Amino acid sequence: MTKELRYKNAAVEITELFKYLDEPLKKKIPQDVIDYYKKNRNNDYKFELNKSIPLEKQGLMPETINIFGFFYLKYCCDEIERNNLLQAAKAQRDLMNAQVNAKYDFNLLHPKDEKVENTANIEEVTSLTTMESIHWYDKVFQKIKSFFKNIFGK
Repeated sequence: MTKELRYKNAAVEITELFKYLDEPLKKKIPQDVIDYYKKNRNNDYKFELNKSIPLEKQGLMPETINIFGFFYLKYCCDEIERNNLLQAAKAQRDLMNAQVNAKYDFNLLHPKDEKVENTANIEEVTSLTTMESIHWYDKVFQKIKSFFKNIFGK
């Protein structure tokens, strides 16, 4: 399934979620955003929410969850809740990075006699290269000279 089709299918799920959204929350989302997803959905994809099943078990696409989470973060929650959610997301990301680092030993990628150091502590020495200034007429003369050398072979 192409990425475009996945997002069109997610638009179907999002418009279905909009139907069941509480009115105070629904009013916080701009109408043009809602209309955009209604307009750009895949009409061949069928999705219906079952009110008796919790939302977590509805089998929503990851794209739908991400987009709806973005809507909630951008339009529905207040500043304190937004900061708490962003801090929780950062903590989750840090935990995942720690798990990956614990699972895979990245020092195995480098030879044992070569130490991998923190690049933040390494001072990078850069120097500017000097450019020899050649006048334009010298360049033209060099081109003419090389042209005649190529023709006459001297």
